[in-house]
Amino acid sequence: MKILEVIYTLGRGGAERFIVDLCNEFSRRGHEVTLLVIGRGLSASPFLPSLSADVRKISLNCDADGRFNAVWTMLRVQPAVAAVGADVVHCHLFALQLCCLPMLLNFRKIPFFYTVHNDAFFDAGTYLRFNRMLFKLPWVHPVAISPASAESFQRAYSFEPLLIVNGCCPKFPAEGEVSAAEKEINSLRTFPDGVVFINLARVTAQKNQLEMAEAARLCVENGIHLDIFIMGDLCDADIAEKIRALGTPYVHLVGPRDKPLSYLACADALLLPSVQEGMPISLLETCAVARPACVTPVGGMKDFVIDGKNGIVSAGTDRMRIAEMLARFCSLPAKAREKMGKRAHGTYKEHTMERCADSYLLRMQKIFSGERFDGQ
Repeated sequence: MKILEVIYTLGRGGAERFIVDLCNEFSRRGHEVTLLVIGRGLSASPFLPSLSADVRKISLNCDADGRFNAVWTMLRVQPAVAAVGADVVHCHLFALQLCCLPMLLNFRKIPFFYTVHNDAFFDAGTYLRFNRMLFKLPWVHPVAISPASAESFQRAYSFEPLLIVNGCCPKFPAEGEVSAAEKEINSLRTFPDGVVFINLARVTAQKNQLEMAEAARLCVENGIHLDIFIMGDLCDADIAEKIRALGTPYVHLVGPRDKPLSYLACADALLLPSVQEGMPISLLETCAVARPACVTPVGGMKDFVIDGKNGIVSAGTDRMRIAEMLARFCSLPAKAREKMGKRAHGTYKEHTMERCADSYLLRMQKIFSGERFDGQ
């Protein structure tokens, strides 16, 4: 098959990491894959070196900020999609709206897939009504990435999407990379005898790091020793400044890292206190390196993490509930945390990119050949 994957930008993020790995897996299996990046910055993408040389790359370098630019970008996208002549088009994030013209002017009636990478209402934002119109087209097939994501989609659009649970293709760190990461963490941590958490996420309101920092302060005030390393782009400078203003030296804003799994491999746990999530790739990758996760009960995280088995799930997203979760994890003996990590690794085996690609290809091929799917 000729498969066209479309995204607005290829910046640092879980959805972007997923798209690159999916393109590579499709290409490895002999499919003709093209990645169309609508916005700017493809050449500076941290994921570009990971993209297979067999995947064709197209960059439109458009700017869709503002109504006029968005309409102009839609007009640019239409001929670009048509020129590829794909058998299947797979859109992600803002590319759904920007691909509306090729969806509407679909004379060949080729299937369009759209992966919903988050809660359906959060994913749609102000485009909920517009999305409802697009999803009425019989050749547009939305895909949910977790049972929770599918449930939110059902509430938003009143029909059941395809369900393809996220997968990942982790780049396992070399021993030297883990040693270097451990040395860096040890040089920065406030409590050498404490528990180390990695918050692998960009700094935004969605990721809830300010409440997380307040929760850490509550824990330390109660004699719990921990260090939290926030590894992600400082997208919201105001939140970052508020975290710094708390005066919590054990909450470290260290910025993004090119090899985050090397840090996760030498930490005690991943910490994701988000108020909104789909199925984070960082969560799957953490399990791949046999580390447990401490998460809030949102999105696909509550489907994936079984409280007390392969991680800890908090009772809510506020600072008190997050502090309770941190205290629970920190109170566990080292052997119990290690056992959690082993169970997490067993969970990962069901979420490889190979299995995920199998599911996409099965649906793409059957729908392309004229069959229809209802739900799963």
